[in-house]
Amino acid sequence: MFHDYGGDAMPWLIRKRDDQWCVYREVNGEPEGDTLGCHDTEAAAQAQLAALYANEPEAAKSAGPGPEPGAVKAITKSEQDGDHPASHYLVVEDPERPTTWHLRVRDVGGSLDHGLMGAAWAALHEGYRGNRYEGPNKQDALTKLRNCMNKTTCRCPQRRP
Repeated sequence: MFHDYGGDAMPWLIRKRDDQWCVYREVNGEPEGDTLGCHDTEAAAQAQLAALYANEPEAAKSAGPGPEPGAVKAITKSEQDGDHPASHYLVVEDPERPTTWHLRVRDVGGSLDHGLMGAAWAALHEGYRGNRYEGPNKQDALTKLRNCMNKTTCRCPQRRP
């Protein structure tokens, strides 16, 4: 899937990889380098693209005085290191309300982060910095976290919840 805004090609594309929709930098119509982020749904990948385009000066110039009809504004949650889409979190109660997103495991570039995964593991078990996650979808979050850890060299501690 290649995107074109106002006649000027933008440097990102989405490709399905296994069961995930991944965003890549585009060079000559092909993905290049590491993924900028992978998502469970194509809509989430589209939201990441929208955020990338929103931060691209050339995209803003080619779009003209206002957004195109039907343009999607990416919903993100602002953290200390930047803005993050819902796909960076283990728990997303309501995709339209970032205040309901919990337990971030990806850095601003969309890569799994060992430190964030460790903090999420602690929050889901004994507590992280005095905070133990007791919110909704805790078991789903544990399953997602184990899957994330299996995709990296980060391994789950042997304890079980």
